[in-house]
Amino acid sequence: MLEQKIDVQKGMKYSTYDGMFASSMDAFTSAFISAFALALGAGNLAIGLLAAVPQVLWTANQFTAAWAVEKTGQRKKIVILTATVSRLVWLPIAFLPFIFPDLNVLILLVSLSAMLGAFTGPAWASWMADIVPDNMRGEYFSKRNRATAFAGLVATMLAGIILGIFPEGTAGFAIIFVMGLACGILSSMFLTKIPEPPYSALKTKFIENVGESFRNRRFRKFMIIYFIFRFGVMFGAPFMVVDLISNMHAAYIWISITAAASTVAGIMARGSVGKASDLFGHRPVLIIGCIGTSLTPLGWALATAPEQIILVNIINGIAWAAADLALFNYMLETSPRESRPTYAALFWVVMGAAAIIAPIAGGLYADYMGGRELLGFEGLKAVFIVSFALRLAAGLLFWKFLEEVVEKREKARTAEVAQEMFRTGLHGGINQMLYIRSSARKTARKVESVVENIEGELKEAAMAVEEKLGDIERERRIAGGMIVSGAEKIEKDFVESVEKKRRKKTSAEGKDGKE
Repeated sequence: MLEQKIDVQKGMKYSTYDGMFASSMDAFTSAFISAFALALGAGNLAIGLLAAVPQVLWTANQFTAAWAVEKTGQRKKIVILTATVSRLVWLPIAFLPFIFPDLNVLILLVSLSAMLGAFTGPAWASWMADIVPDNMRGEYFSKRNRATAFAGLVATMLAGIILGIFPEGTAGFAIIFVMGLACGILSSMFLTKIPEPPYSALKTKFIENVGESFRNRRFRKFMIIYFIFRFGVMFGAPFMVVDLISNMHAAYIWISITAAASTVAGIMARGSVGKASDLFGHRPVLIIGCIGTSLTPLGWALATAPEQIILVNIINGIAWAAADLALFNYMLETSPRESRPTYAALFWVVMGAAAIIAPIAGGLYADYMGGRELLGFEGLKAVFIVSFALRLAAGLLFWKFLEEVVEKREKARTAEVAQEMFRTGLHGGINQMLYIRSSARKTARKVESVVENIEGELKEAAMAVEEKLGDIERERRIAGGMIVSGAEKIEKDFVESVEKKRRKKTSAEGKDGKE
């Protein structure tokens, strides 16, 4: 039992290290892919395709990945192999401008990396769900996310500085992509150190698990609304860097500065968000986070200078700290352990489907709105307004239809948590949550004290009853002994009387015979 505990702690530690280097790789590579494409001459539609086409292959492989996990049970091997190979694809991407500077080849290579990386999702989610105990997920993943966010922040700032040193051409991009690849390899090395608990679903049927997931009412509602939310996110998100560089004419370093504002805010918020999620449930945190993220595209629509994006991204970082954590944990809680890879695959398929359609739709809509207005906004600004409306609608739908899963957990009503957060800020809202928790614990201790007193009185009463029953038993035995003794005396007297009469009779018969 102790060995299992040590393995779990070891697994969580190395999972954090893995996440830090994986986050650093994303910061060096994916975070700058749109800027890289712009340097190669991409337009709005090409940016949309760069975001969407890799998602096609990524999404298409989710069910294959889940099937592979349930067929083989080799989650660790699947994650390490596919993650490593998908990361190596960034080496030719780094030197693409010097070898074959073509946008179509760029889209093809990024798609190949995404297709291979798709296999890691269901396997990793199932693996980590077995490593991290249920009651620690919120707090652990919030700490892990803080660490990964900090690593990503450092990598983003370093990448921005490098691009600032090489502002012309694509040499700066080659350097940061190679650095990202190095971080990816280190991430894979830490994956090899994470223990893998035995997988318990080797005999399950993949098709049956898919059918079961669609019959799961809570999960089905969650997926429908989640699609709307992800569509809203991906409708505008790929074009924010484009707006920053093309419309606000910002230098590359502003990509890092604005990303850093979001990351720092997220790091500061994640600890409190994780504790709140474990205490009150993932539902209220999810709702507040999703509604909070809707303010991001609204801020981008209103912004005219990169300095204004700093405040927007601070709000963005806090909101996504809540949304990311709660969305993932809610998915885990609604999925049975034995079929979790299938549920995770569906989760990422929905995310992928939205990421396929939304960027293309956003790019086409941006081109269509060139010279046209939507509520006074045109071009990319109109795209951000639509993104804002979709995210807000999804958050309100979550509020209306989503149910909490863990019934035994203490929960606060979403409206009360949100009201306190907006009234006093996130810090005040969390303090209020912690005060509620403290009060609940005091009440629980009082109840426990009353229960202990009642138990003590019941024990004393039971002892008294037991003692009384003992007295009754002793009296019964004494009475029984007296009855037995009396019966024996009567029997003895009767036998003696009979024997005496028999002797007299025998004596009388003897005298008669002599006469």
